[in-house]
Amino acid sequence: MPTLGRKTKNGQRFLDLLFVRPVVTAGLVGKELGLSPKASNDLLRDFVSLKILKETTGYKRNRLFEFTDYLKIMKR
Repeated sequence: MPTLGRKTKNGQRFLDLLFVRPVVTAGLVGKELGLSPKASNDLLRDFVSLKILKETTGYKRNRLFEFTDYLKIMKR
């Protein structure tokens, strides 16, 4: 099972953010958590590989990521 390893603390902070902002960009993650662009993108990539987030734009830049399971619950 994949884990976040040494990024667990930032991962927990990021998960808290997702419950407030279920659609995020790398820039927003960096700003809210005080992370570098690389660290933000790495965390987003990890959450996508864990199937927590889904990238919705298909772009290489200005990508949007959705906390899809949470959004499905909120739409009910």
